[in-house]
Amino acid sequence: MNKASVGKTDKISKTILDFGEPLLSEAITEETPIAVVREVYKLVVLVWNAHVAATSHRGDSSYLQMLQQLAASPQIPSEGRAWIERLSKRWREEFTDAKYCVGHWHIKIKDDDTLNFFCDAREAPDDNQSAEHTKAPPLRTSAKSIFQISHKS
Repeated sequence: MNKASVGKTDKISKTILDFGEPLLSEAITEETPIAVVREVYKLVVLVWNAHVAATSHRGDSSYLQMLQQLAASPQIPSEGRAWIERLSKRWREEFTDAKYCVGHWHIKIKDDDTLNFFCDAREAPDDNQSAEHTKAPPLRTSAKSIFQISHKS
């Protein structure tokens, strides 16, 4: 049993914050522009969704293959590649029994300038569905995002 199964009553947003914590705490400061904050969260969701889809009962490894291609892209700086590898390792070590992908998500800035992350859970897509059904971030956007994050944070 790992972190995804321990708190079965936990909201997926809490699980995603726990999963992404190493990257979120390293890449986001009070001075980080909200656009960059969104890109950091987008990367966390992308890695999460790729791994869940690959290990779900449907076993669709195409999302994980796309993530690996993204990480190998020459456009991705070494910091972005390291974040993908670190989050992937964290997922394999602590979250392998997760059953749900992240669907729609958004970040809201509260009046006290704190961030709130909201998301919904979706079943992992099967072979006949696309990433659009789980609202996983498009890989092109994420590749650009990783490049922007590593140069702005």
